[in-house]
Formats: sequence, structure tokens, C-alpha cells
Amino acid sequence: MKSHSRQLKVFPQSNGPQQRWSMSVYLQAPRLRDRPGIKMYVEANLRVLNKSYPKNYKKNTVSGWLSAKYYECCQPVFMPWEDLKKGFINKKELEFEVEILNLSKAEGNILFS
Repeated sequence: MKSHSRQLKVFPQSNGPQQRWSMSVYLQAPRLRDRPGIKMYVEANLRVLNKSYPKNYKKNTVSGWLSAKYYECCQPVFMPWEDLKKGFINKKELEFEVEILNLSKAEGNILFS
């Protein structure tokens, strides 16, 4: 399911302006960014590739609705940032492996409060 992983990106999430390092990550669907009112449900296993300890790869399941208004999954704090630092690439993207369990088609005409 590598084709689906191209539709999703993982970014660090800031937990406050005074914290130097973020403590969590979130999934983002770039194609939805400029399409207000469209959303997509995602359930995925995310595994950070820590090459120093291949037997101890950190893995967790995330799920939630992605949309132009709310990029992040319902459970954005799914993995401590300390476990992800070694996979950090270019200060924006993490080196990761995504296994999509469920990726719905984009749905339209959704109103958000």
C-alpha cells in the first residue's frame, strides 16, 4: 500500500510556543489542504525507522478524520517525540513507514463548527 503513503505526511506537532522540541507528530493529507469541506478517514500503523535499533522499531496505530480545516488525526499524541528524533529529516519530515489499514474516499459538503 505504498501508493497511499504518498498521500500522507508526518510532521512534528508543537505543544506550546515555549517548548523547544515537539513531543508528538500528526498525519497530514496535502491534497485536502486547499479543499474546504472535504474530509477523509484514515486508520494506519505508523512505524518510525530507527536504524540504530532495528528490533525495537516504535509502532503505533493512529486513526481519525483528515480535512482542510483539521489536518491532524484524532489522536495526535500517539508517540513520544524522544522516540522519533533519530528519524527526523530536514526538520520537517520524519523517516517512517506507514501501513494503511483503512483510507476512505474523500467526502464532500461537510460543515465544521
